[in-house]
Amino acid sequence: MLVFQFPKNGTPCIKFEGEIELTISGNKLVDFFINRDDSVIGSCIGLPNVTLTDKTHDISLTMSFNRTQSHWQLVNIQVKDNNNTLMESAASNSINIPVLMASINNSYTCNDKLEVIQEDMEKNQVKVIFTKLRVQAYLTSASFSNSTDTCPSKSSPEKTSSVVPIAVGGALAGLIVIVLVAYLIGRRRGNRGYQKV
Repeated sequence: MLVFQFPKNGTPCIKFEGEIELTISGNKLVDFFINRDDSVIGSCIGLPNVTLTDKTHDISLTMSFNRTQSHWQLVNIQVKDNNNTLMESAASNSINIPVLMASINNSYTCNDKLEVIQEDMEKNQVKVIFTKLRVQAYLTSASFSNSTDTCPSKSSPEKTSSVVPIAVGGALAGLIVIVLVAYLIGRRRGNRGYQKV
């Protein structure tokens, strides 16, 4: 599990707990986790951001946050190949969509996998997978807020309406009763024999 806050001392502007897995398809397929031994740098000025650099693969992952009056959100994830050995094209792939969002002064929690995929024109595919995630930006104290926004659960099955199956079953039962009654009436008349004309 990766745990960090930026800056390390004082009140952080970004606090993170969770696992980050990167899968990069470019010159070759690479799948690895960013761990606690990797370097963390960032900025709390303007759009707070934090950059994690994996020492083994020399890959940097930058997360940038934005704030409105009612919520904060992770708005950009950039993956950069510092040695240009894993990606076929330019040295970075950037995902510029709101990835997650929480109310001001709330943390964001997600126990399910949160996958973000970026494909570019040069056949690079970068997949960032967050698991066991808890993150908060724009903190007012050194610890996570007690209030939290959670991601929608993927494990709970969607509730389906039972009205249609009941209606179809009722119609079929009614049809069977009608056919059975018609059959019995037809047999009863058939027992009388033929009538003379």
